[in-house]
Amino acid sequence: MDMAAENMFNPKRYDFVETSHIVEPHENYEDMIEDKIFKYKYRQNADDPANFTRRQRRVIDRFWERAQVRDSAVEKDLYELYQRDGIDASTAQFALDWRKYETTALNETAPLREYMVKESIQQYRDYYESDEEEQGFFEYLGNVSNRDRIRLMEIGEDYSVIKTDQSGYSMIAKREFNPELSAVSNLVLDMVDFRDRIKPLSRDMALLDISRQHQRHSYADHKRAR
Repeated sequence: MDMAAENMFNPKRYDFVETSHIVEPHENYEDMIEDKIFKYKYRQNADDPANFTRRQRRVIDRFWERAQVRDSAVEKDLYELYQRDGIDASTAQFALDWRKYETTALNETAPLREYMVKESIQQYRDYYESDEEEQGFFEYLGNVSNRDRIRLMEIGEDYSVIKTDQSGYSMIAKREFNPELSAVSNLVLDMVDFRDRIKPLSRDMALLDISRQHQRHSYADHKRAR
């Protein structure tokens, strides 16, 4: 915040040039969507602190207003969803009964992906709502291609996702050595134990760890946490 306030990193102070292409022929790199993504990402450096704080407060407040009425599918438990997907979309399920084979995660996250696109565009609109320079782009936003709308997902932020460090570790006890069996037999049992117990447990823990980094929470959960 202090570095941004010094105005040293204001993008308007610099011209970004690919030096290797100054004298070489190259394709046209002008891209309005990419320019807008860059502008939004570095808005804290481009705007004065008071202006940034006011605009960012507006973005966050309106995000929570929309979060109160958003589709509950957006807040679906990702850990539980991908556990079901591991069964429904498995090779074993296809072999047993191909009619019950289903890409559960892909299908049930469709509302989330659509929400992320719309929310990202809306956050851009909210931040630059009072910027006259952006009014023409707002009209253009209604006609952008699906590809460009997806690219704008990059600037969206979901403030219901817990940002605090939740890192930790878990330990899985090793199978107990059986002294009544030979070393080779114990080695074979260790390998079986790794395949049937340790590997599935490790997969579940990794899934839990990554899913909670992207887990969205309801407005009611947010109010209770406060």
